[in-house]
Amino acid sequence: MISLEPDENRFERTRVVNEARAHGEAHRAPGGIGWTNIYVAPAPPVALETRAITPAALRDALCGEWIAVGKLVTGYSSHREDIVGGYAFRLREEHAVIYGTAGAHVTSINITRCPLEIADTLYRVGVTFRLILCDLWTDQVVDLAALPAIARYLADS
Repeated sequence: MISLEPDENRFERTRVVNEARAHGEAHRAPGGIGWTNIYVAPAPPVALETRAITPAALRDALCGEWIAVGKLVTGYSSHREDIVGGYAFRLREEHAVIYGTAGAHVTSINITRCPLEIADTLYRVGVTFRLILCDLWTDQVVDLAALPAIARYLADS
């Protein structure tokens, strides 16, 4: 899962990704395929709602480069379920999607994948709303106010 969170969470999220990495190594299944136990990341101490980002403000920060998707669904196999309050934007030529939930304010911001083309978007959203990126797939925390850090992250993704 790749999420954008308030930058006050940086040190705690760094601890979490290190803990998740150690947990994964300690619980690797015999034969190397899968794990024998799961790691459940704790909720961040500072919630995204504290930023009071409106859906319109997020859309504006995406600068028209991202296209709104009609509805957000979740599911497995053939089962599909609408996400109440869900939103999603996709990059025009890429398969990258920024999605999450919102009411009066945005409650979560996630990304499906991170091609090099989204560096400017990550920087703009990060600086505008003072956010970090927490990637629990690759065990990384990225300062979104630093273009070199974003470039290193995207090059490794």
